[in-house]
Amino acid sequence: MQRDEAALPKSEEALKEIIEEYEGKTRRLTGGWGLLVTALAVAMSLYHLYSATVPFIRQIHLTRHLMFVLVLSFLLYPGTRRSLQRTAPAPWDVALAVASIASLGYILVDFEAFIYRSYIPTTLDMTFGIITILLGIAGALLAGFLGQMLNIDSAMNGAGFIGAIVGAFLILLIYRLVLSRRR
Repeated sequence: MQRDEAALPKSEEALKEIIEEYEGKTRRLTGGWGLLVTALAVAMSLYHLYSATVPFIRQIHLTRHLMFVLVLSFLLYPGTRRSLQRTAPAPWDVALAVASIASLGYILVDFEAFIYRSYIPTTLDMTFGIITILLGIAGALLAGFLGQMLNIDSAMNGAGFIGAIVGAFLILLIYRLVLSRRR
């Protein structure tokens, strides 16, 4: 099977344009931020290579994976078009990356006790659960923004976003009410 040589990119820059067309535009981080993101990406790769050979508790593995993915996503993919031009993440992106580490790290700090408390969560468990849900919503918004940039997704409207937040809080409220009746 022969490939059409004319269709192949002629330079590294043309290849980057093709990748950005399909994956979305990322920041071009330089200096310390670039080194940090590179180190995180290498650490994530090494962790996944290691986890492929060693048995892990699935929930711990998925939590670590989600932590890596959220942090890298918030640092690499801009939340706004304006912040695409920056060579460092915007303060809100850094705050979201730190919140990702805090909320998911909370699970990993004392995983066994966290699992035992899953039936009747503490206030701190609920707080970090809400933070994680809000991070998920922020990630969904980021995905929607990238979809708009790539003309894949229709424009997100404010009502859908507000509805997602209200729905998440209602689910937590119903969950809490059901648990309080069982006590």
